[in-house]
Amino acid sequence: MAVDFNAIAVIASDAIQLYGTPVQYFEVGDTVGRTVKAVIYQDKVTAALIQDSDSAPAMVLLDPKDFQSGMPQKFAQIRCSIGGFTGSWSLVADAHPILAENTLPLYTAELRRN
Repeated sequence: MAVDFNAIAVIASDAIQLYGTPVQYFEVGDTVGRTVKAVIYQDKVTAALIQDSDSAPAMVLLDPKDFQSGMPQKFAQIRCSIGGFTGSWSLVADAHPILAENTLPLYTAELRRN
């Protein structure tokens, strides 16, 4: 049985659009952001020092459908305010495409907290 990569790409996009957090995405130099959906997470090591927590990198998953004009770029910012938590992050490098056969189901990028 062949793997249906197109169906997998649709599922990945649907998952981010349905369950991702609405965040404001600011292109480099823009003062007005636009809403995109994102899944932001941070891998934690239990031995990390408290002062290292804010400087530790986080990762974000983004839907390419939200970036029709081009992939997310280094130094772009993501901001959100959800349930009393307010955060602002900058991309430390251009986003990396996650490719599956001839599909582009996701972007992933490393973030640093501002």
